[in-house]
Amino acid sequence: MLVRSYNRNQQSLVRQHDELSIQSTRFPVSELPNKAFLLAMLEQTVARPQSARADRRRL
Repeated sequence: MLVRSYNRNQQSLVRQHDELSIQSTRFPVSELPNKAFLLAMLEQTVARPQSARADRRRL
């Protein structure tokens, strides 16, 4: 019983974290990406190796 309660709590925390992550990167009314989302995507692109970016441009 204690383990089930712990597991439910963990699942709830994961869902809440996911929801907050979505809310922090989207405008609430339109659900379009916001500045935080853009900056995160930009950081990922810059951190990606140069060869991966070159491969993507060819597509």
